[in-house]
Amino acid sequence: MLSISDTPTHNITNDLDYRVPVDQGLQMFTALRRQGVPSEMIVFPDEGHWVLKALNSKYWHQQVFGWMKRWLEGAPATH
Repeated sequence: MLSISDTPTHNITNDLDYRVPVDQGLQMFTALRRQGVPSEMIVFPDEGHWVLKALNSKYWHQQVFGWMKRWLEGAPATH
């Protein structure tokens, strides 16, 4: 069973996001990796708080749903 300390994490941050500065995303990603937590990170250099550009949105969805599929397949069902 996974605990919060080893839950695989997919971190997405955007350079133009002034609500959540990109360095906070980088710090979280670095901390997770240093603790051995399975994690990946995507940085969109041309997006703000929301991913709005068509190709970026397509990539975002491919990555998020791919990540979920990878980590949820074989996960025990919760009731």
